[in-house]
Amino acid sequence: MRTRLFLFALCFAASLSAQSVYYIKFPNDTLIQQCSDPTLATNGPLFYNPDGLPLATKSELINWLLPAPACFVFDRNWTVYNAATYDSTKPCVSVPNPRLVPFAIDPVNFPGPLVSPIADPGLPWSATESPLFWTDTVPTKFSTFWDPTANCYLYVQKLYGNDTILPNFLNCPAAPITFTDSTGNDPDFWNDPAFPGNVDLPEFPANIFVQGYDSCSGASVGYDYHLFLDLDQDGVQETELSASTGLPAGMIRFGNADTPNFSGGELRAFDLRPVAPASRYHFGLQYRFDSSGVSAGGYVSWWYLQGGVPHFVPVQLPAGGHRIEWFAEDACGNKTSCTQEFTVSSIVPVSETLVDPAIPGLLPNMPNPFREQTLLRFYLPAPGPATLRLADAAGRIVWTQSGYFSAGTHAILLGGAELADAAGVFSLWMETGGVRVARQVIRLP
Repeated sequence: MRTRLFLFALCFAASLSAQSVYYIKFPNDTLIQQCSDPTLATNGPLFYNPDGLPLATKSELINWLLPAPACFVFDRNWTVYNAATYDSTKPCVSVPNPRLVPFAIDPVNFPGPLVSPIADPGLPWSATESPLFWTDTVPTKFSTFWDPTANCYLYVQKLYGNDTILPNFLNCPAAPITFTDSTGNDPDFWNDPAFPGNVDLPEFPANIFVQGYDSCSGASVGYDYHLFLDLDQDGVQETELSASTGLPAGMIRFGNADTPNFSGGELRAFDLRPVAPASRYHFGLQYRFDSSGVSAGGYVSWWYLQGGVPHFVPVQLPAGGHRIEWFAEDACGNKTSCTQEFTVSSIVPVSETLVDPAIPGLLPNMPNPFREQTLLRFYLPAPGPATLRLADAAGRIVWTQSGYFSAGTHAILLGGAELADAAGVFSLWMETGGVRVARQVIRLP
């Protein structure tokens, strides 16, 4: 008899040691206003733990978009366990999150359930008794989810977000950017005879891009832009382009920058390639990603359709002083902007403009004609002194610059203010090593 009692006591003690007698009040669902809300760190499970068990929790945040008025939701997956007995290879008891009304962010849905063995309501640490869904006609006793031998408990808390924080730009330089074009001029681009002065504008594959970040959306930021170009070289950016113009392929609207919704201006062709009209380029926006799939930002690009699939190519922008207004928008509709000023300065290779590279020469100034400024370009086959002079129609010298230059191509910026705002046809002379060459320079009023 004594042996039987001893064995019973050992079995009872063993059963007690295998049990984890604790109760859990799971955290409430919450509406937060920003991803740095302290609720994310403090809103966790509460315990009744009379035996001082080494209880532990771990959580994982998974966010996804949700229709208004909350614009995203975090699923916070909680795992609750006794650290002394937990086995990661064994299953957990899954505790549901009650949905009492259809409207997701109604506070009626927010209270987290309490799981304990106490089924009678009104007592301290009584288990929750409520429907699991608003369509249920019979409430569920959450005491049925309590298990004294549970390996762990799983619960999904909802954190609804109504983010009000603007996204940030990771690259928004305050200083203007300069792209120096040393590529050849392509007659298939920016060569519409209807452009002012009937000038074939030189172009350069400019790398115009932006990258943003949002505290809630991470790198998942949407971009848009307004690109303003100075195509008539008067210092005023008169032409606007964007990624959603809806214009025919290969076309822009010259002079639309100051018209309502940029819908005015005159159609001009920037893509004159001998291809089918539908295969010419559009201005667009290209999202690029690094090798790990993280967004590396948005780029101004040209695109065309091939087999119904859009293909992107680097955009080529004409010489001049331009600007772009970038917009970054997060998943909750918060939008911020960034303005970048940039200049494309063209230096055409000598081989395209000189018959004999062994002879000093004046290259065509760019742009010509001009209003605000132009690049005076010249070539020296060997290092030496050179003097440039600009004379008006009456032969009066209005501008001079001298210096010692290395062999190669050089460019000097001439502004209209240096001509006392005079307009008309000027003669540009270069003298070097006994050689004198000339070209015409035209300044518009």
